[in-house]
Amino acid sequence: ELKQSIKSLGNVNVSAIEEYKEVSERYEFMSVQLADIEKSKKEIESLITTLTKQMKEVFVESFECINRNFTETFKELFGGGTASLVLEEGADLLSAGIEIKVQPPGKALSNIGLLSGGQRQALTLLMASLVKPKLLLLDEPTTFLDLQHQLELLELCRTLARQGKTVILVLHDLLQAFTYADTVCVIENGRCAACAPAKELLGSPLLREIFGYDLLPDEGG
Repeated sequence: ELKQSIKSLGNVNVSAIEEYKEVSERYEFMSVQLADIEKSKKEIESLITTLTKQMKEVFVESFECINRNFTETFKELFGGGTASLVLEEGADLLSAGIEIKVQPPGKALSNIGLLSGGQRQALTLLMASLVKPKLLLLDEPTTFLDLQHQLELLELCRTLARQGKTVILVLHDLLQAFTYADTVCVIENGRCAACAPAKELLGSPLLREIFGYDLLPDEGG
């Protein structure tokens, strides 16, 4: 009966002890790896929490500073009124949308979408100037604007230039270029034909050669 019971156990696996040893070593190795991963995960989560807190603090400080400068610069450049940057209510600070609220002199408070084309153009220029770029390059900024808004935008560019910013405009209206620019560069056939202070270039015969007419009237005319 005992023999029958032993026989019912089947064949003996003589490699079982060695296989157990290998599996046990593998298990211990994987357990150590898992512990290291869990530890690293906690460290990374702690680092993310710390960085997120710091980013929010820096963002709030920078946003408040930019908002103050935006309001002050808007009043200065638009001759009054008020403007502010408003964070999306209820949203996460670092992913919240930002709405621009503006009120030009004599106008009702509105968002940027309700401004005229000229006012939006001027406001865009103002926003660009807040990041303190080394220079502002504007390619035909007066295109599609009526004359009043063209002149307002050019006055804004002149104001920014007086504040120490370098403003480069691409214009096709010679009268506007020579009225508002300190330096004028004349481009002919893809090359710079002349580049000089506007007052010096204004009376140059080169303008007649290139454009076929004088900007200055004849003496006695």
